[in-house]
Amino acid sequence: MEKWLDLSRKERKEVENLKKKTARQKRFGHKGGNSEAKLADAVHPSEQWIVELLKYKKNISEIDVKLLKDINVTVDAAVAEEDVVNSNLKKMKMDKVYVLNSIRFIDQEEAKAIRSTGKGGVPQPWLGEWQFLALSYSKRYGSGPVQDTLVS
Repeated sequence: MEKWLDLSRKERKEVENLKKKTARQKRFGHKGGNSEAKLADAVHPSEQWIVELLKYKKNISEIDVKLLKDINVTVDAAVAEEDVVNSNLKKMKMDKVYVLNSIRFIDQEEAKAIRSTGKGGVPQPWLGEWQFLALSYSKRYGSGPVQDTLVS
């Protein structure tokens, strides 16, 4: 950004020459009026394009400064929005874990209740607790990947 806003060495030399010429003109009594008009009067007509170039460069640099301020504000707003999104994502993940743990707990309690009452089909003592839960899940919700793991 700094390189973009800096003038080249040749342009700086031309600016210095123009400053010297305007300083000479001020010594000879050119008073009052617009400074740009003074600058234009102080320059030889063949070098007038340099004055115009300087005016354009000044306007461009003012536009660039405004643009950089707008970009800065936009980036700050985007960072704030990203923080909000990240906090919402973290909260949703925590809620998801809570819901999954609640479902797991409810399934375990149902399995305990089924085992204690003797309902739920033929008792299968050779199954571990996890396999029993998977089997009760597959009976309740039908076949799926859980039932496929029980076959092996």
